[in-house]
Amino acid sequence: MTKDIVTENEIGTVIVDSAIAVHRKLGPGLLETVYEAILAHVLHERGLAIVRQAPVPITYQGIAFDEGFRADMIVEDLVVLELKSVERLAPVHAKQVQTYLRLTGHRLGYLLNFGQALMKDGIVRCVNGLPEERQTNPPPAKAQKRREPRRSSMGLGKTLCMGCRHNFLGAFAALRERRSRCKQRSLTENAHGSACAFSMQNTPQPSLPPRRRAAERPQDLNRVENLPF
Repeated sequence: MTKDIVTENEIGTVIVDSAIAVHRKLGPGLLETVYEAILAHVLHERGLAIVRQAPVPITYQGIAFDEGFRADMIVEDLVVLELKSVERLAPVHAKQVQTYLRLTGHRLGYLLNFGQALMKDGIVRCVNGLPEERQTNPPPAKAQKRREPRRSSMGLGKTLCMGCRHNFLGAFAALRERRSRCKQRSLTENAHGSACAFSMQNTPQPSLPPRRRAAERPQDLNRVENLPF
């Protein structure tokens, strides 16, 4: 085992990378034993200790079995591998790996199906009480766009300090009250003007003296009358 690889998760990273490289080189459709031999060779070249077809003894209520099952591969006595070469995985396959982990006491296992069209779709990670490692350098958060404050009187009041905001809101309330008074005064003046117009229409107008007839008009002073002498 190399000095740089010390944990199950780091070993798992090497296993996944190696499995993808093998599948990319060979493709799907070969026997499980072929993929097992080639993957074991690749992992061995990367400095990992491999045990193929490892017999695992089990004991049940005092009954011992020297070979309860055979693990396809155990890497560095830390990670259990189960290889498949089928068109599609079944739920029982992942359960099988969980059983292997529980009986062997290992905390990490992988189900690798080389029969998938894409190897990433055929990798199932199984854990048995393995704590997840925390990231020392978390990924930076995405920068959020800064929202500009609304260009309104209420929005401006929210951006001011407490003292300025109090004065601003007081001035704003006084302005609203002044506008309300002006509006009421305008309504009152309109109502008064309407009442005056209505009263003028209903008030009887003084009648002018009737126009005199021509016979009642005074005689023209320039007219000369025949006066007796």
